[in-house]
Amino acid sequence: MRPAIHVLALSILILAVSSSEPSFGQEGIAARVKLADAGPEDVRLFVSGALRAPLMAVQPQLEQATGKKVVMEVSESRVLQSEIEAGQPFEAALITCPVVDEMISKGRIVAGSRVDIGVVRVGVAVRGDAPTLDIGTPEGLKKAILGALSIRRFYGLGASVPTLDNLFSKLALTDITKSKMIPLGTGKPAPEAALSAGQYELILNLASEVIPLKGWNYLGLIPEVYQLPVNLSVGIGTRGDASAAKKVIEVLGTSAFDSALEANGMSRN
Repeated sequence: MRPAIHVLALSILILAVSSSEPSFGQEGIAARVKLADAGPEDVRLFVSGALRAPLMAVQPQLEQATGKKVVMEVSESRVLQSEIEAGQPFEAALITCPVVDEMISKGRIVAGSRVDIGVVRVGVAVRGDAPTLDIGTPEGLKKAILGALSIRRFYGLGASVPTLDNLFSKLALTDITKSKMIPLGTGKPAPEAALSAGQYELILNLASEVIPLKGWNYLGLIPEVYQLPVNLSVGIGTRGDASAAKKVIEVLGTSAFDSALEANGMSRN
């Protein structure tokens, strides 16, 4: 097993990258940590952005269980899919269920290895001098959105996109709010809006990606009527160390990971 100092060093590296990521997405992390740069002796994990915070919480257990350094490449599941399809070796992929199933059908993930590990929904956080905001009812959420100076959200391949498109469509806000939108996931830091007294900004994204944000106040989940929950699974890579992958999956079944999921707004089902 590697000396404990290696585990600590890796923890500091990943924490430093994540805490300085201003774009609220995983682009910066994905750009800096690539599995292509990891060694074959490492435990290589493709990780959906929705699972980054829970995985970081149990990183010491993962490294203790495997006896190896754990390297995580974090991005949207559909972005990671392209690397998996290109043949990048990895031990396990922790991504959305549909992508795991597709990769099984294409022989990139071991058939029968899929294990469902968690569900996440879309939540809301606020920055600035906001009044008391009710985001738990359709009426309250619509009022909060209309009153915001700007709104940050994902487009494109982000797992929150189906829920957000559903939300803005059902609230009849798709066109009204376009001028307020700051798209995330562009690969560039989202600009910090200058907020005056009484002004506030909202971010709508998967709860597990919103809760860890520094400088933002997490308000809770949007109403269930708009939610299209994101289901996440783990699968074993066909070109990696299957024994190490199985040890990773064992850690994902522990109470420690249950606590990490709950702390980041996720649940098992």
